Amino acid sequence: MPEVPELEGARSFLVQRITGTRIAEVQVGAISVVKTAEPPITSLRDAMVVGVQRVGKFLVLALAAAESTLGESGGAAVDSDGSDPAPQHYLATHLSRAGWLRWTANPPKAPLRLGRGPVAARLTFVSPDGEFVGALDYTEAGTQKRLALYLVSDLNQVPGIQKLGPDVRSDAFDETTFGQIVSAAGGQHLKTLLRDQTQMAGIGNAYSDEILHLAQLSPKQSAKSLTESQTATLYQAIQTTLSAAIDSALAIDDLRKLKDNKRAGFRVHARAGETCTVCGSQILSVATGDSSYEYCPGCQTKGKPLADHRTSRFLK
Repeated sequence: MPEVPELEGARSFLVQRITGTRIAEVQVGAISVVKTAEPPITSLRDAMVVGVQRVGKFLVLALAAAESTLGESGGAAVDSDGSDPAPQHYLATHLSRAGWLRWTANPPKAPLRLGRGPVAARLTFVSPDGEFVGALDYTEAGTQKRLALYLVSDLNQVPGIQKLGPDVRSDAFDETTFGQIVSAAGGQHLKTLLRDQTQMAGIGNAYSDEILHLAQLSPKQSAKSLTESQTATLYQAIQTTLSAAIDSALAIDDLRKLKDNKRAGFRVHARAGETCTVCGSQILSVATGDSSYEYCPGCQTKGKPLADHRTSRFLK
């Protein structure tokens, strides 16, 4: 699932290409992807893109009416009084586990066919004078269709956004705020706390593994057991891990490579069976429902393996 770094990379990529452009065509390849009915998704046609935002793990296009004009630079859209036009609608996307984005300068001429292929939706962009710019495909692999598009006039109309806690990259998420979140979490496991979007927005399964490894804390340690020093260490691990990953993502100006690059910087996530580069222990994995997480017992659990539902039943 794309998290803060990949979404920041995607946001940067799109800002450079579609800010100030107009949506010329909207195609839907999977009915399940559209989560709102009013306004209809077809009303995106002719809307002007005035911004690209990241809100937690949502990627958002801010849209204004087509009659907005461009400034002399040909870049950002402006109103007749010279100010930036206020967005009238937002297209909020949650890519979920298997969703991603594909940019193409040569989209297929054949229209999307419902239920065929991985492309759930396609937006085609043109310059203010009608010159083709490119097409953005919202793709989703696998059979679990969870990719979601919401077209709203207020971002708080998106259920997932309405419930978000402070964004982990915002000024509101300082060390004091984080300490308050930890104190209120009680017996909640650290792994669960870091992924809880209602507590703090933007961290998912992968980077929570990396953060806990850097902080040398067990995924199953309870929030209430953290000392003041450990809380400070965990907060710093969040900032250090995400800053490095964002810098890496921003250096890649290619959506195709951006997602693949995510794993390259991991120390423990998705590296079960490999050797920890810090202490030399074997990295282990724990199953949780339909996913898993990884950790280093040498760095994080004093050498003790955590219970794993896949294997613990054989140890009885």
